[in-house]
Amino acid sequence: RAKLAGENVAASGNVLGAAKYFTVSIGMDFWN
Repeated sequence: RAKLAGENVAASGNVLGAAKYFTVSIGMDFWN
């Protein structure tokens, strides 16, 4: 169970990282 929870946290972290990167890239396009 702990391993599964860790994998879920890692997956959500990757999703957040991707969303943040996507948002920053959109912001860069907006400002440029």
